[in-house]
Amino acid sequence: MRLSISRYKFISISKYLFSLFCFLGCSFQLYHITKVYLRYEVITEIVIALPRKLTIPDITICVEDAQFINLTKLVHCHPDLVQQMIQYDRTVNKNNVNDIRKVNSSVITHFVLSNLRINETYHLLYPESYLIKSWEIGAKQINNNSALEEQGCRMRGRFKDLGFCITIGCSGTTEQSFSEFDYLRSSLERPMFAVYLNSKAIKSIPNLYVALIKNTSLPRGNKIKFITLNMEKEPRKYPISYHIFRSNLLPPPYSTECEDYSSDKYDSMEHARELCLTNATLERFNMPFPKVLSPPHWEYYFGYKLMNLARKNVTIQQELDWVTWFCIGQTNKPHCHDTFYITTSTDSEKISNQDSYIDLRMPVEPYMTTTCHPKQSLPEYLIYAGSVLGTWFGFNFAFSVPMIVDYFHKFTSNHIGSSKVKIDRVENSNVIKTFNELINNLPGKFNPLVSVNHQEIGIATNQPRLIKPKPLLTNKLWLNYHDYYSQRKLRNLYY
Repeated sequence: MRLSISRYKFISISKYLFSLFCFLGCSFQLYHITKVYLRYEVITEIVIALPRKLTIPDITICVEDAQFINLTKLVHCHPDLVQQMIQYDRTVNKNNVNDIRKVNSSVITHFVLSNLRINETYHLLYPESYLIKSWEIGAKQINNNSALEEQGCRMRGRFKDLGFCITIGCSGTTEQSFSEFDYLRSSLERPMFAVYLNSKAIKSIPNLYVALIKNTSLPRGNKIKFITLNMEKEPRKYPISYHIFRSNLLPPPYSTECEDYSSDKYDSMEHARELCLTNATLERFNMPFPKVLSPPHWEYYFGYKLMNLARKNVTIQQELDWVTWFCIGQTNKPHCHDTFYITTSTDSEKISNQDSYIDLRMPVEPYMTTTCHPKQSLPEYLIYAGSVLGTWFGFNFAFSVPMIVDYFHKFTSNHIGSSKVKIDRVENSNVIKTFNELINNLPGKFNPLVSVNHQEIGIATNQPRLIKPKPLLTNKLWLNYHDYYSQRKLRNLYY
């Protein structure tokens, strides 16, 4: 007998220790895979290949404000300002000048941006057609803005920093398909995108700054790479090539923590940041933030004036610093789907045409695309967790899930059923008492209700229980002493 008890205790202790070991091992593995999942790490896929479909990027051409201002208009509209420029150039730069055309370009830029509003300065500029004569997209020659709009393209001018930028883009163009044969003959065919320049304007503009940007966007921020084209007086071709870099990131909670700015109608992170900076300074100083894009129709002063005021006033400088840090904090996440163009130029070539032009060539080198994927997705995590449970406890969906559902159903049924029995017993106690009094007053010695001890039938209480009357239900006297409601109550108790 003692041996049996000792053996039983040994088996019980062994089962307990083994169950504890399984629980600890399962908990450790679940903790490990959960920790890896909650890191939200990513796997970067890098694809280097020639593009089979290519969208023509927008091209931006920038020129310094002083080189694009019509000095004749400036003298006619603002003669007092012109005299200030001449006097300043005499005293500060020690230049003996009497004509605005001989004044240093930096002096003209400083006085114009410090004293004139944006729309007033725009009316002093030459029109865009003064610099850009025509365009060539593929085999289509475009000579004016109306024809440009018919092709789904447009030309937009914006002030940026100390210059004026003209952006030409075609939002209506679809992706063009290219084969290896197209890449091989690209150097012999017509340019993919060409901008023909006016020879008269080139003689007075020594430098042009060119950049490629994402389709339908504008040159915002400082991440855009501009290349400098030194203009020659004789007609020349300025070839430009580029490389494409695309990134596809994942939003939070993944580690890349990108944001889809296009859902908020922004072009990029720089677009959202510039709007934040400009709205803050317009509300506080009624001037845009320095060095951001400014539409030509604005009636505000340039941000250049605000920057000069901040140099003299410490309070304004502190407020600008606060605005800068606030907007950087609001727009510090990169764009989830972004495209970058790395622009390069080669030596210009002398041509026999009358006008110089910028030749945008099709990329002949592979472009790079980086795509981030979750290192462990939610379905994979659930699969790993299920395999861990199956390893340690034999858990499987085919058997364990129906068992859990069945156990839950039985638990809820028993709980609801026991509550219902208690309520019925309370409600029927008065009914039983009434029927017992009625039966006791009946003539004769028959009694269809019998009080029994529940211990005889396995119930641990001495509460009287109704037993189904067999022949007395057909007695006419029985039907005279109860109504339909009472008969229904008895039927529920009996059955």
